[in-house]
Amino acid sequence: MRKFRYVFYTFFAFMATHIVFVRFINPKNSLQKPKSNFYFLPILRAGSSTVIPIFQKMALRYGMDAFFAEDEVGLGESVSLEDCYFGSESGEKDFQLMFEKCVYNKTVVETTLGKNTKKISILRSPDELILSTWDFYRHQNKLHNVISMIEDRFGDSTNEEAFNHFVNNYELLIATDPHLSHAFENPQASMFTDDFILLANIADLIHFISHEFDLILITEKLEESLAVMMVKFDLTLEDIVTLKQNQFRSDDKLSRATISSVSKSKILEMTELDHQIYR
Repeated sequence: MRKFRYVFYTFFAFMATHIVFVRFINPKNSLQKPKSNFYFLPILRAGSSTVIPIFQKMALRYGMDAFFAEDEVGLGESVSLEDCYFGSESGEKDFQLMFEKCVYNKTVVETTLGKNTKKISILRSPDELILSTWDFYRHQNKLHNVISMIEDRFGDSTNEEAFNHFVNNYELLIATDPHLSHAFENPQASMFTDDFILLANIADLIHFISHEFDLILITEKLEESLAVMMVKFDLTLEDIVTLKQNQFRSDDKLSRATISSVSKSKILEMTELDHQIYR
């Protein structure tokens, strides 16, 4: 009986050790790598910081190679094959993942990841996105020139008052910091193609996005969107689990209730393309 117990416990310990090794220490042997390569087009302030870790986790979990540009790409710019990227010195162009925060470039994506790459992006209600962008840039002190000009013209203002002044005097104030226009004028539509000016016709742009991308996540329905992504691309629940990132406290954010009707009309004018794409 004692010998039987010894054999049983030895076998149990061996199996437990084997499971731990296969499942956690050497996961590549037990995990099935996704069948597709993935490209994710991040949209600023649309929840991209919550989605990107999903693809970072894929890279680590399955040993997938991700494309990274060596130099930071500015807002509203796209990366090209002429730009230096990690692996370019060896001529490597065989990647499985890409989630750079830059304008979509079809040539780069399909040359480095392949033409059958699954392309994913995300959209957010344009009204909410503009409010969130204002809060984010304010916290990052990137609205210093704009807010200083508002105070010079209108005196000390609350955050809500400053935002209303900004929107209603947008053309004048944006001249103090022109690069901000990429963040406030149709910021979502302009990320989908580096030929944005040529596709400014809304019908052409919507047709381009719907045929170019396999899935568009919706920020307001992010959990449901990730569930669709899991089923559509044969992923696991562990693949899509993520944590919300870059969240501000509710008492430190603009509220739609504080935005004037005039400002709401102006936001609609600034983001007309984004509104039509979102619908």
